[in-house]
Amino acid sequence: MPAATPDAIVRKWEAALAEMVKDPAFRAGVDRLWMNLDYLNATEMTAFVEKQAAYYPDIAGKIGIRK
Repeated sequence: MPAATPDAIVRKWEAALAEMVKDPAFRAGVDRLWMNLDYLNATEMTAFVEKQAAYYPDIAGKIGIRK
């Protein structure tokens, strides 16, 4: 979501997504697509993306595919 998204909107989306990933029909559809399903709230997702954004360029530099 955009950084300026009001907290109330973020929380509403978080609640909707948290319920969606519990739905057996949704989970079955995800399973049929061989997808991995892990729910992260906005704070957890931000931390995950920041960690990945730091990790991959570092690895790319170490193995010589990035200067």
